[in-house]
Amino acid sequence: SIIAIDLAREKLDAALRLGATRAIDPFHDDAVDIVTAATGGRGADFVFVASGAPAALESAASYIGKNGTVVIVGMPASDVNIAFNPASFAGFSQRIIGSKMGSASVARDVPHLAALWRDGVLDLDSLVTGRYPLDRINEAIAATRAGQGLRNVIVF
Repeated sequence: SIIAIDLAREKLDAALRLGATRAIDPFHDDAVDIVTAATGGRGADFVFVASGAPAALESAASYIGKNGTVVIVGMPASDVNIAFNPASFAGFSQRIIGSKMGSASVARDVPHLAALWRDGVLDLDSLVTGRYPLDRINEAIAATRAGQGLRNVIVF
């Protein structure tokens, strides 16, 4: 199962279009109970936190099970600190790891991904929800910070 959790309906709909099997709005649903039930009581093996929001980072540990891993993908502000229970992580052999840019090898991975996109295998177009000329870069940044859209790009 791939379960997407977000407050924005637009992002949940996109997650379902892109392969998620379930979409949860934690404001209206008990996300922990739903994830626990969907995993047969085990908890998730991996939780990818794509938002830099402190609440998303702090809640991630409540979804993973024994040997589970929280992967921080979204970049929080540099002054953000979160609290977690280290005894729980140690007791259940859990991990927190970071993944900036997916630890990609640009020279190897970008040409491969571009070929998959060109062949219609990888749908990148539906991820782009805003295109901005360089002179509107501040608008693009503000929209991204406000959580508007999936991905905003600067067009030269």
